[in-house]
Amino acid sequence: GGAPVHLIGAKIGATVSAHFAARHPQLLKTLTLIGLPVNGPKSRAEWIKLVHAQGVRAWARLTMEDRLGAGTPTAMLEAWSDLMGATPLSTMLGFMGAVGGFNVAGDLPRIACPVLAMTSDSKLHPVAEAESWRKQLRQSELAVIPGDGFHASAVYPDACAQAALAFIAAKTKTAKLLTSVTSPPMQSSSASIAWHPAVSSALPPSSRFVFQRYWPYHDPIPW
Repeated sequence: GGAPVHLIGAKIGATVSAHFAARHPQLLKTLTLIGLPVNGPKSRAEWIKLVHAQGVRAWARLTMEDRLGAGTPTAMLEAWSDLMGATPLSTMLGFMGAVGGFNVAGDLPRIACPVLAMTSDSKLHPVAEAESWRKQLRQSELAVIPGDGFHASAVYPDACAQAALAFIAAKTKTAKLLTSVTSPPMQSSSASIAWHPAVSSALPPSSRFVFQRYWPYHDPIPW
């Protein structure tokens, strides 16, 4: 019964958030999706076999470098593996058994609120992957977090928080400007749409992120 909120989800939380946003548009002001997996992992059968044979920690350690990035110190890799390895076997098997079946591709075009798609540029999940599903959204922006660990919110929490806060601030500012801005938005010749000057002034300057506005239709952005 409360007012609409700004929702942020990372990894499987992003998947759940996208599913929720498509079904309850009236409850959201904005949506931030960090490292969204649109489909369930294809390596699920191998993971289940490994967990049965060697335990949860063995699976966690095997996948940890891709998760956190190639330059992650060994101590950090081991600590995260210990943390995830403490998951009960029954819980892990239940999650692995269910996670492979999800697919939120059909939900993306139904999301009505502004969306920030946040991703790192990892080997398993490069920026191009985020761009491919981002085109299905009605209105979205991209924030690229420098680094090769695909779990961006875990490895680069401060950068992710800064990007999310900047996005929310810009959307809040935009909503206030809707009644006062009368000039048309600046539009480029490509599919990328430039920030309206009144909105861009609300964004803090930063060279750490790549912000883009994308509107997947040919008509102007509805400022």
